[in-house]
Amino acid sequence: MWTKRDLAKIDQRLEWLKRLFYVPVQPMELYIAETSENLSLEAAEQLSYTPFAGGPWGEEWGSAWFKGQYTIDSGISQTVNSEERLFLQVDTGGESLVYIDGEAVGAIDRQHHEIPLRGLELDPGTHEVLIESYAGHHIDNRTKLTEHAQHSWEAPVFKHCQLVRRNEAAWNLYFDMATLYNAANQLPEDSLRKTRIYQTLLEAVHSMAWDTADIEGRSRDFRRISERLAPLLEKKNSPTTPIVNWIGHAHIDVAWLWPIKETIRKCGRTFATQLRYFDEYSFYQFIQSQAQCYEFVEKHYPRIFSRIVDAVQDRRWEVNGGMWVEADTNLPSTESLIRQFLIGQSYFQSKFGVKTDVLWLPDVFGYNGNLPQIMRGCGIKYFVTSKIGWNDTNQFPYDLFRWYGIDGSDILVLFIKNTYNSDTKPEMLHKTWQEFISKQETDLILDTVGYGDGGGGVTMEQLEYAK
Repeated sequence: MWTKRDLAKIDQRLEWLKRLFYVPVQPMELYIAETSENLSLEAAEQLSYTPFAGGPWGEEWGSAWFKGQYTIDSGISQTVNSEERLFLQVDTGGESLVYIDGEAVGAIDRQHHEIPLRGLELDPGTHEVLIESYAGHHIDNRTKLTEHAQHSWEAPVFKHCQLVRRNEAAWNLYFDMATLYNAANQLPEDSLRKTRIYQTLLEAVHSMAWDTADIEGRSRDFRRISERLAPLLEKKNSPTTPIVNWIGHAHIDVAWLWPIKETIRKCGRTFATQLRYFDEYSFYQFIQSQAQCYEFVEKHYPRIFSRIVDAVQDRRWEVNGGMWVEADTNLPSTESLIRQFLIGQSYFQSKFGVKTDVLWLPDVFGYNGNLPQIMRGCGIKYFVTSKIGWNDTNQFPYDLFRWYGIDGSDILVLFIKNTYNSDTKPEMLHKTWQEFISKQETDLILDTVGYGDGGGGVTMEQLEYAK
């Protein structure tokens, strides 16, 4: 039988594995140009850059562009073998969009720290890097949002920009162990599967020579243990086990705690990151609402927008949501709400050839009684929301139901109970099903995964758990 001390060893080794993920390969010398404007890549390339040694930078509400190079030479090629990958690891202290050789390749924010390199980015020679970073601003405490409050602005602090290689053996072993461990923690104490998982994990922990100078030998050990864990990961659930379908999502508040120019950049950063993950994870699909966000990207990041069009055609990216923005439905008039659908649907149809069938309002508080009639009249079949669960007294009694409007029109509604910024760890999967009320109606539910409000979306770590 395992003890708390045994389980603590598993926790310790998981934390230890995380420290082995990335190994520095090549630091980058950077130059900086600060600006208060929202510049295109072409305009940023014309700025006057000065050498940058790191540390604090920027002014409140302002931005900076960082410029540098990395070189793929024979030494790099010898360092990185077929079982390891190269990444660009960046921490400027602010949310950032990264360009390599003129192409937006992904974002850096609080949840996304590395960008996988691929294709031409790995060709021998020198590659140009440009990074646009936002310096941030204070958030007025009148919002009463203590988790977001930043009563006084502090300059962001640059930490590093470097090429790193990922230790794939450590990376894979970590997610094999973490997935099994997290799943076992959700099972009852008398579960045979829980016992088998704990037993195998503990045997793996005790069989490893963790502190050794033989790096190659340690990596072989990591691969050996992953092979040993594979049968546990391959085990199937019973036929009566429910199914939770995950889809990537990045909720973006068009107007909240930042100016519109920053919303535009959040859209560009979020979309570039999610597009990159399509090449990394063949099973991954992403959904995004709000025609306004797409128009921002179409105007300010046309090359990102072109890649979204291709991803929609490949059925990797789902355009949906119905409305121009995720609108309030209590204050606007009926005419205003109809025009939200009219203009939103017209945009989706003209740009993507898509007529959306879902009203996607995860972050809107309250819905008027004639909304089902409006949705039906605008060709909407389904409604997805979350905020009807934000009550301090009574619990909303349904999560999958038909909503009948004032005139008798009905619409099928999914109430995402936990959060529209969900996760792929087994504990969240377990919690999602536990709290689902309509178990008698269906064993199939939907959950949206990814960091949101300020965008960002799914992370590589979340996709590894899903895999």
